[in-house]
Amino acid sequence: MDPVGAGEGHDRPRRSPASVRARDWPDATALHVYSPVIRPDDARRSALSHLVDTFFSNSRSSAIATLLDMGREPLSDDEYERLDALLKKARKPKGAK
Repeated sequence: MDPVGAGEGHDRPRRSPASVRARDWPDATALHVYSPVIRPDDARRSALSHLVDTFFSNSRSSAIATLLDMGREPLSDDEYERLDALLKKARKPKGAK
């Protein structure tokens, strides 16, 4: 049986897959498996890039300053050292070690 209504002898009108609903097929067993199209790291970067562009006029430093100002507790020594290393790395020209 064709779930979009194209099968011979089918008494329902033909519908596009987007318009098919579970109520139209009470005898069907639905199994939806989510498969991400992009990697989570790529999705995070894309979303964060859009957020920085939209709310901080594409200023990474303004976004970072806001995140730091939002902190309820001071940075731990480990967090501070990680951020310090990342800032030093970001300041170097690409390809430099």
